[in-house]
Amino acid sequence: MPWRQAPWCVHPFGLWENAADDERGRAWARGIRADMRRWSTGDVYLNFIGDEGEQRILSAFGADNYRRLAAVKRRYDPDNVFHRNHNIKPA
Repeated sequence: MPWRQAPWCVHPFGLWENAADDERGRAWARGIRADMRRWSTGDVYLNFIGDEGEQRILSAFGADNYRRLAAVKRRYDPDNVFHRNHNIKPA
């Protein structure tokens, strides 16, 4: 991962028991992210994201690393058999 120079990693993780608190809990986590954004590199570790789309995966690997990994995927897995988790599509 190319983002190891960041001195801190912030990952708000909220848990609650009552489904009636869903919106309040989500708002809390989103608020923490918004408050921390000014110090953010804008990058992400793969184990901190869910199914958020290809752009977030690219943000995790970095553009150069992603291109190299896609080339490897094209050679060894052109049919994209190994497509679970945070998929890199064959280039």
